[in-house]
Amino acid sequence: MATGKVVDAAGKGVPDVRVQCKTCQTSAALALTDEDGNFKLPYHFEPQGDINQMIIVVSKGKQSSKHIIQPSSTVGLKLELK
Repeated sequence: MATGKVVDAAGKGVPDVRVQCKTCQTSAALALTDEDGNFKLPYHFEPQGDINQMIIVVSKGKQSSKHIIQPSSTVGLKLELK
C-alpha cells in the first residue's frame, strides 16, 4: 500500500484529490485524499520489461500532476498537485 499526502505549491494538504497508479496491475489502484490531503493507495505492481517504476497521477478538476515513484519507496510520499 502506498501512503502519503498531496500538497499544493504552498505545502498545504489538498482534500478530494484523485490518486491513481497508472502502471499497476490492480484496477482498484485508486484513492481519494481526505480533508488533510492524506491518502492510502492499495496497489499491485510488477515490473513489465524495462518498466520498474510506478507512475502515480494526482488530479483534481483541471489540475493534474504525474509522479514517477520507485516501488521500494511508497510510504510517506509527498506529491504536489500542480
